[in-house]
Parts: sequence; C-alpha cells; structure tokens
Amino acid sequence: MKQETIDRIRRFTEDRDWEQFHTPANLAKSISIEANELLECFQWSDTDYDLDHVKEELADVLVYCRDMLDRLGFDEDEIVNAKMDRNEAKYPVEKAKGSAVKYDKLTSDSAGEERVMKQFGMTREQTQILNVPAQEMGLERFTAELRRNLERLLDREEADKLMTEYAEKIPEYYDANKTVAGVTPAMIWHFG
Repeated sequence: MKQETIDRIRRFTEDRDWEQFHTPANLAKSISIEANELLECFQWSDTDYDLDHVKEELADVLVYCRDMLDRLGFDEDEIVNAKMDRNEAKYPVEKAKGSAVKYDKLTSDSAGEERVMKQFGMTREQTQILNVPAQEMGLERFTAELRRNLERLLDREEADKLMTEYAEKIPEYYDANKTVAGVTPAMIWHFG
C-alpha cells in the first residue's frame, strides 16, 4: 500500500477521533465482519457477482487491517514475510504442488495421490490400499508389491498399462524414497 494511502487512512481515523474505539478486539471484530460482507458478494454464485461491491468490501477489510497494524505497531512487510517463511516450511513445493491438502495431512505423495484419485475415480480410502512399505525393501519386491496393489484396484490390463508407462520412473523413485516409512504409487504419478 502506498504511503499516501496509509496517511489518508490514518487521517480519516484521527480527524474523527476514532482511535479510542480502535482496540485490537474491536478491529479484529470489524475485520471479520467486513470479510463476511465480502463473502456475501459470492453467496449465491461463484461467477455472477458485482465487482464494484467486491472492491468496496475488500477495501473495508484492508482499511481495518491497516488500522490493526497501526494499533499494534506491526510492520506489514515484516509480519507477512515471517508468515510466508512459515507457510513455505509447512507447504514445500515438492509436497504441496497441485494439492489442496492441509499441511498436517500433507505427505510427499498428496498431490500425486489426488491426481490418481481424479484420474481413476478412486476414493482416498482406495488409494490407501496402494501403500507399499519401502523401508529395507528391494526394488524387485517394491515393483511386485506395486503391481499387486494396483491389481487390487484396477483390472490387470489397466495395471499392466500403468506399470509399463511408468517403468522407467519406478527405480528412480524407489531410490529417492526407500527410506520413507510408507510409499504410495501415487507418488510415481507425481513425476508424470
């Protein structure tokens, strides 16, 4: 936000002697209220909404956030960058890319698992059948277990097709992940 805009927000509040009402609790409530008014713009449609109304409600949220920053003496760049550092640690690209899974449920195969679920119309429970313990398992056994688990979910022809399609990636994948406690073949599709 430009400094002249920040100054204008501050001047608006000061000119009306509203600082007395800007307690952290009141500002947090106001942010929440305005965020809900923003949400209301999309209440009945994800695509048919009044863009001017969205801008107005979003501006209200930003103004109250700016007021909260001032009240608490926070620097927006500092707190946003600190939060981004935490988010980047919780959601590493190699685990989170293409996945909407929350960080505490995120595994290195979440994105691939979701693609497999979508591609083959599987539920999450069905993909769990694919889990193959990789610790201290040789490549040959790993590949055999992978095939066997795929055949539990798919017909033999479809399992053969997948095994052939990803045959070159299985050894590379196994080497990279053999120390993981449990490995799903969904992770192989992550590289596809």
